[in-house]
Amino acid sequence: MRMKPKMTPQEKKQTLQLFLVTTVLLIMGILVIWHGDNLSNRGDAMRSVTGAHLSARGIAVPTPLLFSVRDIPVSGQSFPIMALTSIRCANDLCSLHGSVHILDTSPVISGMAVLHASPAMPIVLYHDISNLKAAVCMDANCMSATLHVLDTGIASGYDTDPVSAVLDPTGKPIIAYYDAGNQDLKVAHCVDVQCSSATKTTVDSDGNTGMMPVILMGSNHLPIIFYKRTTGTGSTAFDSVVVAACTNLDCTTTPTSAPDIFNIQTGHGNKVGPYIAAVLGPNGWPWVAIYAGDYGGGRPLVIHCTSPTCNASSGIPNTHIVLGTALDDGRYPAILIGEDGLPIIFYQLVLGFINGISYGYNLKTAHCLNADCAQVIITHFPNTELFGYYLAVGRNPVTGSILVIGQNSHNQSADSDLFAMNCTDSTCSQMTPPIIIDDPATPPTDIDHKAMANAMFFL
Repeated sequence: MRMKPKMTPQEKKQTLQLFLVTTVLLIMGILVIWHGDNLSNRGDAMRSVTGAHLSARGIAVPTPLLFSVRDIPVSGQSFPIMALTSIRCANDLCSLHGSVHILDTSPVISGMAVLHASPAMPIVLYHDISNLKAAVCMDANCMSATLHVLDTGIASGYDTDPVSAVLDPTGKPIIAYYDAGNQDLKVAHCVDVQCSSATKTTVDSDGNTGMMPVILMGSNHLPIIFYKRTTGTGSTAFDSVVVAACTNLDCTTTPTSAPDIFNIQTGHGNKVGPYIAAVLGPNGWPWVAIYAGDYGGGRPLVIHCTSPTCNASSGIPNTHIVLGTALDDGRYPAILIGEDGLPIIFYQLVLGFINGISYGYNLKTAHCLNADCAQVIITHFPNTELFGYYLAVGRNPVTGSILVIGQNSHNQSADSDLFAMNCTDSTCSQMTPPIIIDDPATPPTDIDHKAMANAMFFL
């Protein structure tokens, strides 16, 4: 029998090297599979550190760019002015951030929309005291901006006039806004991606209409606008939520192209707002979150549309679900679609009233468990004292983590600070404690000063 020849020292060395390389590759494969499983499991605590881990591996992770209306002290004046400001977070959790940059001191008094209208340069759409404006960021951190006036002579409605915007298929912004002077809903369609000017249309002028508009780009690639209409005055005033389903990108109202306008909210009291939030579901049907009820107390109401334009007359009636039983629950809603394809609603809880004035506020979330939101998990965050004004939510496009920003107050008894919270699971039933992002040096001096507003953009 032939004996197997002994390996030479060189062959032994090569065999050992092959064994070591194979072992290392096997271990790396196991780690990659384990790490991938953990990244796909959005419900564990890994979510809070995913961005740092990805950055350490050389993967670019977008960080939030925040926009807010902030009080700026003015020398010689007894009260500050309200300015549009930007602040760039230094990491995806916004636990570190840079300086505040002032973009406009007109003063600014409305909610705003932020769009990615040009490569790497966000554009902000908003109201000052009498004009609709666009602020085009001059750099990725938006340290300065070029300002364009798009419409004039539109008086402020404060809480009633947040601006909402979407991009058309060519990247040009379409803006829905409330003209408080004429009490009308209007749309401005920008002529270019920089929004240097816009074509303006009065969409609805039936009474006092167009407040708190939210615009979506429908599954038919045409705008859908949700807004508030008030009929009557004083004790007979009644609010409703109205939809305008546009038939063209300008939302013109000629006899051959008039938008389909109809109510979608009735029977839930005589008050709507502050604020309406809306988002398209995976099937292209909108979800709408509002605060609705009688004067002196309301509830969060979720409406699931049963058609792409939310027109119940075309089929099955829209679903209306009231969330929770708290006395004054649901103000300042924000909404996004979770990883399970169902909505997560964020809103403010009022803890109580003294002499008719609300005091104490907390943040709440509601995660729908089925397609009509008949089953829902509601989470109350008691560590968010005075938190919940002017909420904005966004999902990091790389990590999938959800960031929530908001104000903690808007009255003269406390600073109106800008806070951020991060969801630590996929349904936002667990969140990090609030982080102060911006603490203005001078608090508002007017107890009815409600112009604080927020928006975010990941870049």
